[in-house]
Order: sequence, then structure tokens, then C-alpha cells
Amino acid sequence: MNASFLKRLMAPHRPVLRALNVEGGEARFVGSFVRDGLLGHMSHDIDIATTHTPEDVCLLLGPQARIYKTGIKHGTITALWDEHTYEITTLRRDVNTDGRHADVAFTQQWEEDAARRDFTFNALYLDHEGHLYDYYGGQEDLAHKVVRFIGVPERRIREDYLRILRFFRFASRYGSSQFDEEGLSACLALKQGLTRLSQERIKGEMEKIFAGSLLTHIVPLFYRHGLFPLLGRHEVKSIDVWQSLFSLEQKASQRAPFEVQMHSLYGNNRPSFLLTRAEHTMYKALGFVIPPWAQEKAWPALWPLLLCDMPLDQAWAVVWLALAAHMSVGKLGVDEAFHILNAIAALNQTPPVFPVTGHDLIKLGVAPGPALGRVFQKTRDFWKKNDCEPSRDALLTWLQNEGLTPPRPR
Repeated sequence: MNASFLKRLMAPHRPVLRALNVEGGEARFVGSFVRDGLLGHMSHDIDIATTHTPEDVCLLLGPQARIYKTGIKHGTITALWDEHTYEITTLRRDVNTDGRHADVAFTQQWEEDAARRDFTFNALYLDHEGHLYDYYGGQEDLAHKVVRFIGVPERRIREDYLRILRFFRFASRYGSSQFDEEGLSACLALKQGLTRLSQERIKGEMEKIFAGSLLTHIVPLFYRHGLFPLLGRHEVKSIDVWQSLFSLEQKASQRAPFEVQMHSLYGNNRPSFLLTRAEHTMYKALGFVIPPWAQEKAWPALWPLLLCDMPLDQAWAVVWLALAAHMSVGKLGVDEAFHILNAIAALNQTPPVFPVTGHDLIKLGVAPGPALGRVFQKTRDFWKKNDCEPSRDALLTWLQNEGLTPPRPR
């Protein structure tokens, strides 16, 4: 474990702990700051646990920090100090849990605060002198890439069913393909509890799971044990497209957009945890069907067609999904798909602008109304079929040659 890196990491943040280590109270770093620091990684989340009440924290830090009472009801305040943001929470113990929320009481006992945390490596504390406090063997589990519940897994999951997804999220980020068997068995046995979670909480964890590195184990496991329908309220009939997508992501050393990952599993049935208007729009765009007249075009030649019909981010999402779909049925290999990605990336990324306006058509004698709309669409379709290359003059000439405008008076 990288103790020297952790000490360097905490150096600029010691003043906050010193400000709280007064009047018989104590504060320690906890959570991802300690966990990631031990692995030699920088964490942007700086969580601090303290024996002081939230009110006392506000008084002690008030002169030097800007205080936000973000979660004071649950014992948490946010402090902005020297351009760093700190989440500072009073030590707590659970009084009552219902599978989604917990009623808590403040405590002065560090062991009680550690006992309510989910996994052993999330209960690691670091004081201002760099001393590490490990109440449940979290440092050893972290070293061996083991995600292990504190206490009895079934009991911890019943306290908050989100811990099922957190188990897989941390496994995807830190773990090995060998899951802790007791924890895995409990997660699968209590999977119906996932239906009690809010869609916002599900989405947050799913995004983190699918940003991780253990997906080749987690996605098939979710599929075999029926977790996807519990999460997204739609069946996943196959993971073939997702497997192809993942192999292309690995080849390209980048991830497709989250909506693409979900579409590769749920198909056109948008999972319920995609909630925002932007997500709905992106998911709808992924149902794009290449017109029959364009299906014989080479992949790069389709790029202007996509840019004609959708924003750049949606066009790229369609490309990712289409390549994965073709790979899944053997029409493309991963090397060929990767070559297509690179070829499209080298093309112009600026959407082409259709050069004809409704005013142009009216000047040619097309009457405003439904007829104008039909002529406009036919002209645009012709432009798209010709790779969006014809100029305004060429299109207006084509219109007249096709008899789509009234004949000019002699």
C-alpha cells in the first residue's frame, strides 16, 4: 500500500483537520480519499469524519471556510477552504433502516461509525499525523482486491438495497473476477430489493459500474441472474451486441456513451433509469434506420448523412451502436470496426448545411403550404442521396429539371 503517497496527498488538507482537532474533538479523513490514496490514486472527493456536531464544525471552520449546510439534518456540512471542497460528517450510528433510508444518531465512538459503513475498505480512517485506523481489515482486502461487506452481508443489504449495486461497482473498479462468495450470494438472493430503489440512485451506480474494468464478468452475471429487468424494467434478450461493443471499446481504448451501452443491452426499450430529456433524445436517436438507398454506401460515406439528421454527439453514438450490431452478427471484425472509427474521426465533424431555403422555393413559384413542404423534403432527400454535396444552384436546377416547380412564363 502506498503510505508515502497518501501522506503527500493529505499535506495540503491538514489545516482543516487541525482546525477540528480542538476542544476535545477529533477529525479524520475517510472514504475514497483514504481508499484511493492507499492505491496511489488521487481522489477528488475529500470526506472527513469528526466527533464534533455539525453546529460545532460550522463554528470552528467559520472564520476560514465558506460553509454550506448541505445535509446538516444527517450530520453533514460542506466546507470550501482554499479552493478545496470537504464533506464533513459527524460520527453516526444507525438507529433504524428500511432498505432505502436510515435514521441515525450521533456518537463519539469511531468503531460505531465504522460499523455502519458498507465495505471494509470504506471504513479506513486517516488522522492528521498520517496514522491509519483499520477496524475491519479493509487495508488487506484492498490489497487483495476483495470487496467485503462489514458484518453479515444479508443484514447490511437489507439496510440499503443500493449496496447490491455498490458491491458490483466497487468490484468493477477495484476488485478481481473472484467475487467474495458470501457477499455475492447475498446480493443475488436479495436482488428483488433493487425494485425499491429510486431510478436516480440506480442510474448513478450503473454509470459507475459501466465505467469500470470488470464488465466482462459483471454483465454476463447480471444477465444470467435477471438483474437487468429489475433495474431497467425491461427484459434484456441478449448480450451479444454489448459484448461486441465492449470489444470495440477495448480496441479503441475509450468508452461509448452510456446510452449506447444501455441500448446494446435493452434495445429500443429504453431503461427506466434514463430519466432526462437529453437521455430520451439520445436513446431515440439510437433507433436511427439507414434508408434503403444508403445501405450499400461505405461506412465513411454515411457520416454526412448522419450529420444531416442529428447533432454530432448523437451521430457518434449511432456509429458506435451500428458497428457493434454488425460485429455481433459477423458482418465486421473488431479490427475492421476500429479502422472505420478512425476513418470517420478523420472526416469533417461539422454538420453540412442544406443550402436551399423555403424562400428559394417560393421565388421559383412553389406556393406556400403543404406543397412547399413536400418539395422542400424531396430536394433535401436528393441532396442527402448525393452525399450532401450539391450546391444551391445545382439543387435549384435539379428542381426545375424534375418538374417540381411551376414552369417559368415565356
